Amino acid sequence: MSTAVFTPKQIAQALGVSESSVKRWVDSGRLPAAKTAGGHRKVPLPSIAKFIRETGHQLAEPAVLGMVATSRGAALESAVDELFAAMVVGNEPACRELVLSFYQRGESIAALGDRLIGPAFRRVGDGWAAGTVAVHQERRSCEVMMATLHELRRWLAAPADDAPLALVATPSLDFSEAPPRLVELALLAEGWLVEMAGSGLPLSEIADIVDKRKPLLACLSVTHLESDADAFVAELNAMAEAAPMIDGRRCQYAVGGTAIDDDVRSRLRCGLVGSSLQELIDFQQSLHANH
Repeated sequence: MSTAVFTPKQIAQALGVSESSVKRWVDSGRLPAAKTAGGHRKVPLPSIAKFIRETGHQLAEPAVLGMVATSRGAALESAVDELFAAMVVGNEPACRELVLSFYQRGESIAALGDRLIGPAFRRVGDGWAAGTVAVHQERRSCEVMMATLHELRRWLAAPADDAPLALVATPSLDFSEAPPRLVELALLAEGWLVEMAGSGLPLSEIADIVDKRKPLLACLSVTHLESDADAFVAELNAMAEAAPMIDGRRCQYAVGGTAIDDDVRSRLRCGLVGSSLQELIDFQQSLHANH
């Protein structure tokens, strides 16, 4: 994915400050940038997003950078109803503004997933089960959220060349898109190199990919179980026990999702069996720190 870059003049216009101020930020390292062969400063979008998140700087003309107009001050939980309403009618601009404005103000991707996007999707699922949300509304909800998450991906810096590798997958007949994408973005934000292994894969195929790619972390997002719980637990436990070694450490499986109930959770012997993105972030810190 190509990274958008901007000149100090464009950034100054967007922030409502002088161009000389932006150049000072760049030259001091506060706003990381590259220089062209001709000596012109070019600032990548992830650097700008990080600067705004850390400083709380408001945007005078956000459209110049493809950002949003305002940073919201309310709690994430207070916006769940608004996000749900935007999703079910396919209002992509409203969905984008909601999610990106919270990220822009400094909320983590884990917090966005756990406290805003996840609850909104549960509202969609509950509505579908109750007959108040139609199938086309459920699918449109997924489409507009995936477009928003794709946009959010552009705001994240590329991982370092020596970043640890993580794989993300979903098991057989689980074709959910937003949950594994949120896992990917949350890990990218923590500096991981993330590969999406695929959706709806048999566990045996996931094990083969892990054995070949040898990631330090293998994440399995589970919103649907095709097989019975006993078979799933037995196969995944065997995969975790036989996971490859990477520089003296065994690859760790991290498993979570709405299909992992308390019974399954109690019987899985993986590195992490979690119920939130924040648990994954806490778990990965020890792996990344020792990489």
